[in-house]
Amino acid sequence: AVFTESFPETGTYNVNITTSGYCTSGSLNIYVNEVPDAPTFIDGETTICPGVPFTYTNEIPDGYTAKWEAINGTILGSSEGSTVTITFDPESSGPYQVGLSYKNGNCTSAPYSITVNPEIPDLDFINVSDEACGSSFATYAVAESSAETYEWSILPSSAGSIQQGQNTNEITVLWNETPQTATVKVEARKCSVTYEEDFEVTIIPTPTVTISSLNDTCVNHPTEFTFSLSSDVGFSTVEWDFGDGSSVPPSNATSINHEFHYPIFNSTTYTVTATVTGTNNCQFQVTDTYSITVSPSPVISISPL
Repeated sequence: AVFTESFPETGTYNVNITTSGYCTSGSLNIYVNEVPDAPTFIDGETTICPGVPFTYTNEIPDGYTAKWEAINGTILGSSEGSTVTITFDPESSGPYQVGLSYKNGNCTSAPYSITVNPEIPDLDFINVSDEACGSSFATYAVAESSAETYEWSILPSSAGSIQQGQNTNEITVLWNETPQTATVKVEARKCSVTYEEDFEVTIIPTPTVTISSLNDTCVNHPTEFTFSLSSDVGFSTVEWDFGDGSSVPPSNATSINHEFHYPIFNSTTYTVTATVTGTNNCQFQVTDTYSITVSPSPVISISPL
């Protein structure tokens, strides 16, 4: 015969068995244990590398035993102590979970579990500009600083070259002069898995500068010189050299007046140079030269009739 009974409290119950069909009767002692409360924590890493052993712990209450479980993982050794070691399956797409229940005899608590996630490197580019100046250096970095390896490349390779930082999370690139759109690519290996990220960079063309003025002028006559850039871009400063030994401070104006004080007797050709810095917010300089002939002032002589 089979009977079902629910016991409201812990303790020892005596069950008497009697029947009219048999000559004897009997009794049975049933020990009712307490159902443990569910665990409330599991200590251990929640970001893991699949295929690498990780340890998880819990303080098991006195009189109880542990029942550990691993979803998409394998328990190495015993699954009943206060500490368990688990290797998560690298072939699984997840989810990965660690579960724990308390056991008191044949009574098992409700389970408690935590979800663990595979470690994926953060390859977001940080503190970088999507524009670069030709013939200049620029730095590129990704947030992840603890990958196993880093491999950087420039596409196309003719756009620039990596000067330093290969196999780290930050590199310095020397961009070539040719204006184009290039790609900075990084491949990082984490937990034996390779991840990659790209960043597009526009190489800014270098403008040319052109000086305009008169072809010739006279000594002590104010002469205007102007310069223009081949593209509509800003600049920081311009330095003028008029070839006559005079000193002119840098300015941010596109034109300037200058007086030549020599020659006194014979015409002389001077080479005027304009050096423009900071075009397109780039630090390189662009230069143009201009030739102008300076004639002496006419000499007026008076003679009697």
